[in-house]
Amino acid sequence: MKKLLILVVSLLVFATSCLKDGANSPSSSSSYEGSITVTDLDTGEVTYSEDKASIVVSIPQSENKIMDIMFKGIKFDKLMPLRLNIKVADIPFNTTVSEDDTAVNFVFDAANIIPTVGDVPYKKYKIDRIWGCLGKQVDVMFEMWSKSKRVHFSTVKSDGGSSNTGE
Repeated sequence: MKKLLILVVSLLVFATSCLKDGANSPSSSSSYEGSITVTDLDTGEVTYSEDKASIVVSIPQSENKIMDIMFKGIKFDKLMPLRLNIKVADIPFNTTVSEDDTAVNFVFDAANIIPTVGDVPYKKYKIDRIWGCLGKQVDVMFEMWSKSKRVHFSTVKSDGGSSNTGE
């Protein structure tokens, strides 16, 4: 019963913006501030990093366990001329309760997703795998094998603190 109560309370906290769509399904979203690190998969070298990054995680329809992640104003490379809002949509997830029964975790692992900028899909930048966990700490990682890159967004600061805004 305690786990169910924690799950319900956590889902309510996560559901900060309850909007109704045409099908009368509530949606929710949450913003997170953190850092982003890009690593070359071949060499293991960090090729780009930024301490002030943000993502918005949305669940378009609460009855479906599908989330969208928007990387806000992001660059993934020093040579990228513009900061873009890159959306990774339709990511299936599951929920778990933390070992200490104090939080709900949204866990995901998906493959072969085409990101969009605006509503334009970018097939040549296919995300081969995206995985992570949204909980007390937020970690989102994805790999683009065609570019030999791994991107890691995290709310954990280098001093071990957390910068999760959870709005």
